[in-house]
Amino acid sequence: PFPLYELRGSIYVDPGQVIVRDLRAENGPSRVYLNTRLAPDQLPRLKLQVRNFQIDDPLKARLPEPLRRYINSLALTGLCDLDIGTSATQADKLTWEGELHLSEGFVAHEKFPYPIRDVSGLARLRGNRIDIEGKGRASGVQVNLKGVVLNPGPTNESVFIVDAKGVPINTVLLDSSPAPVRKALIDLELRGSHDMRTRFWKDAGVGQKFRISSEIQLRGCSCNYRSFPYRVDRLNGTVLWEDDVITFQKLSGIHDETQLAADGRFIRSAGPGRLELKIRAQNAAFDRSLESALPESVHRLWQEFQPSGRFDVDTELSWVQGQPCIVVLPRVKVSDAAITMRSFPWPMRGIEGEFSYEAPRLIIKSVSAQHGDTQIRGRGLATFPAGEPWRVQFDELHVDDLVPNSTFRKALPLELQRTFD
Repeated sequence: PFPLYELRGSIYVDPGQVIVRDLRAENGPSRVYLNTRLAPDQLPRLKLQVRNFQIDDPLKARLPEPLRRYINSLALTGLCDLDIGTSATQADKLTWEGELHLSEGFVAHEKFPYPIRDVSGLARLRGNRIDIEGKGRASGVQVNLKGVVLNPGPTNESVFIVDAKGVPINTVLLDSSPAPVRKALIDLELRGSHDMRTRFWKDAGVGQKFRISSEIQLRGCSCNYRSFPYRVDRLNGTVLWEDDVITFQKLSGIHDETQLAADGRFIRSAGPGRLELKIRAQNAAFDRSLESALPESVHRLWQEFQPSGRFDVDTELSWVQGQPCIVVLPRVKVSDAAITMRSFPWPMRGIEGEFSYEAPRLIIKSVSAQHGDTQIRGRGLATFPAGEPWRVQFDELHVDDLVPNSTFRKALPLELQRTFD
């Protein structure tokens, strides 16, 4: 029921037809105009115009249940003008045609309630198809919307595409995201802006639910992942989100002089989410920021060798929300590095080598170093078991031009010092 007031117009009735001509009515600021002709055994002719009506809670309460549920899923409000009418097809079937103009609107889809304000647009009905096109603003940037609804009603099939450029990654975006995604974004401490293309769709059939997928292009962002707090700037790349999987493609960034690239995915589930990430770093430095970011199991390794210099590394990172992060280094290539071991404080410089690490094992594929005129090269295995002394076993070790001077002797364990003395 929708009450109308101030009715005026003409109604003509005879045994063969009913004609309504220029009927006008009001409800507050809204105006209704109707022309129609009804006759037995003939398709009805209708032209209805509604001006300045508000999509609000009182109107939604009067709508049929399927339409009310659909509009509520969009949280749609706004000011509308409606033109709708009937026509006959060549097969002498009734078809509906119409246009709905929306202004001063608001939309926030229930699957991703990111608020879009100042929405204006057009929905055009032709038979069993509605084409929708509009625009609005979200977090200060323009958002464009296109959509199609086939067979309007409870069995409808729908698809909507939302495009926006330069959308800020802010609390509004975080609050709109599903809880696991929001948690991941918070843990990543992602900052900056992005271009977004989001697709909402629903297959035909009763009871079908809307699904969502999104493609995000990061533009000059930054992140500082809480479980591996190694700040990355100038972060670019693609993030794909569909259902329970977020995929990271061709991510790139820098940390000081280090060049970084990454690919991976975050998998949502009924339990904690899981992040799997592969990171490639070139010209990375053994510096304080890297040391601070490493997990505790690698800290022991760092503190024992006190490295400096540069390296390239491939990293495989695995993290389940609420659990420690697991870091594996399948390839580490060191160049012009230096170490001074606590247990053998005899500085070695000019280190070149290739290694791999998976706690508690460091595989020494090849290494060379020097101390003064002394040249060292070898390969082997180092182990760093929790709560136990570390151990190195060389399958091959060559030491040339060793000078057993006082510096060398002081670095030796006490028992060996006595032997040399």
